[in-house]
Amino acid sequence: MDQIIWNLLIINDFIRFIISPNKIIPLGNGAIIGTASIFLTAFSTNFIPDFRKLILKEGRKIEEIQTFLYFIMLMSGTMFIITNIVNRLL
Repeated sequence: MDQIIWNLLIINDFIRFIISPNKIIPLGNGAIIGTASIFLTAFSTNFIPDFRKLILKEGRKIEEIQTFLYFIMLMSGTMFIITNIVNRLL
């Protein structure tokens, strides 16, 4: 579900980029919200046990995906920071 929301936010930014007269950068609020939501989902899965129960299948443990969650947090956090810096500069 989070991936669908992420894609809709990014597509919304690209549609605005295509129809607007100034063609500076296609990443806007949708990209910022999308990267933040991915980061928060990975963070919540990693550190909040009640949220973890919603994400993991029955019988699975967080240790099986913990390294991948850290990687997702690193990548989405970096993308969030860079997108914010670029948007503030333009």
